[in-house]
Amino acid sequence: MQQKLAHYISNFGNPLFTISVFAVIALFMTEEPRTALFATLLIVGGIVIPILVKSYRGVQKGTYTNYDISNKKQRQSWYLFPTLLLTVITIILFVTHQSQPLRFGVLGALMLFVLAQIVNIYIKTSLHVGFNTYLAFLVFPLSAVIGTCVLLFSIPLAWSRVVLKRHTWTEVVSGAALGLVVGLGLLWGLR
Repeated sequence: MQQKLAHYISNFGNPLFTISVFAVIALFMTEEPRTALFATLLIVGGIVIPILVKSYRGVQKGTYTNYDISNKKQRQSWYLFPTLLLTVITIILFVTHQSQPLRFGVLGALMLFVLAQIVNIYIKTSLHVGFNTYLAFLVFPLSAVIGTCVLLFSIPLAWSRVVLKRHTWTEVVSGAALGLVVGLGLLWGLR
């Protein structure tokens, strides 16, 4: 029962899912429809789908042990692809003069990936917890209540990652710390 619950929580908290859902909702709430569609296509089509495809192919070829890329060594090489995608999309958002929250939100995600890759040299930080913690700070300007709920969701998410043996408590805490630092930096930059 505990494993099953942890599995559901972990899947629901997958950053590719939570960030995609948030991006679509937030963009269509705050931007003009044409701009929201453009940014959604960039984020989902230019980041999320390519990462899903790369991870799927990597597991099929045996390059990655699982879809979470839980092996520290495998993860180190995997980081390069999402970092490259986020860099390209961040540049496009700045060059096309998208809104400040959108530009800085994606820039923050890029910074979180880079920091996680550096930390991964020493410890395999939890991207699930890191990105959901960061997501809470993206949500706060739109709704403090929902932002707080997202932040609190990081607690059972951290528990699920440990129960599933994808991470240790130290690794989920390091992910939360990275998400917190980058999230606070985002809020500070947007003020």
